[in-house]
Amino acid sequence: MAGARGDDGSQHLDPAHAWADMKRQNDLWVEGDRVLRFPTWALRAHPDEVVAQLRAALRAAGWPG
Repeated sequence: MAGARGDDGSQHLDPAHAWADMKRQNDLWVEGDRVLRFPTWALRAHPDEVVAQLRAALRAAGWPG
């Protein structure tokens, strides 16, 4: 499975939230899933770069598009 997530970073002001987020991502990796993370400002300011990374990840996972 591949996923993408917008992230404004505010949840990382609390170390407990940052650790919970890291554990969730580690669990996904252990199960074989991959998650790409993008700050919300990058989605607005650099959408072409975000789309390029999404396409690259999908192709690496076998998407022919």
